[in-house]
Amino acid sequence: MRVLSFLLLSIILSGTTFGAGITVHVWFAEEAVRRTTGELHDLLVENIDYVRNGAIFPDSGYSVHYSEECHWPGFMNKYFDYIKGGCFEGGKLHLEGECGGMIAHFFGAISHGIADLNYDSKFLGKLVELGYYSDIDPAQSGDECLDVMALTDPNLNIIFNVPAREAMPNLKHLVNVLNSIPLMRGPITETEVACGVGDVWWGLMLERIYAQINRNKCAATAPQWALEHRFDGPGGIDDTANVILGIWQEAWIQLTEKPAGSYVPKELKLNGGWPHGTIYWDNK
Repeated sequence: MRVLSFLLLSIILSGTTFGAGITVHVWFAEEAVRRTTGELHDLLVENIDYVRNGAIFPDSGYSVHYSEECHWPGFMNKYFDYIKGGCFEGGKLHLEGECGGMIAHFFGAISHGIADLNYDSKFLGKLVELGYYSDIDPAQSGDECLDVMALTDPNLNIIFNVPAREAMPNLKHLVNVLNSIPLMRGPITETEVACGVGDVWWGLMLERIYAQINRNKCAATAPQWALEHRFDGPGGIDDTANVILGIWQEAWIQLTEKPAGSYVPKELKLNGGWPHGTIYWDNK
């Protein structure tokens, strides 16, 4: 009943339900995966549905109370530490079974906040600079057409890139990570995380329905610059995927290196805030 109500409400509200949505986050992550090489590439491709679910995970908690924290370095660093503590043993990172899926989910999850900052500040910032919008906020709420046009573009076929719902780490692990950071409304439960994860997965489904309903409207009203430069524009698909890749490469080095003596430990930090911020690695 809850899902049916959400579905009906989303369709009825039409133009106000989705901003630059979760479909684009999956797209960003997939493009970053294509740029990886070696063992990391093999791991992420083998567990691509975990990457996809990770890429939408930070938006999963808006129906409960953990989403905002999942976008930023505090969550990313704790998730990294949790994996390092549980999946690194005997001088080796375990890539099979539960650890492989959780690592892939982690890489998807950290792509989300990086994409938000890079895309919003550069791509939406360019739309403001060109006079399409007065500020980033209206640009963000008005840029839903990037998702719509991507989902209805027959040359992309990203409409089919829907992860299996079960391609998720055991929720107890995500609860442990979330409860290791200060959440604005206190500790979270597995039931609440399950609710949030279900909501965002259905949101991914609903974007596909929404795209079909609004295709013609978006084709007529979307900023022309955005349609022409969604790949090569500043903050666009290529640029954002490359920024994600840089963070991933350092994360992979730190995950796979021995825990002491062979590298300088680093942590993710945020310089600035949304939208004009940068997530970067820094020495501890």
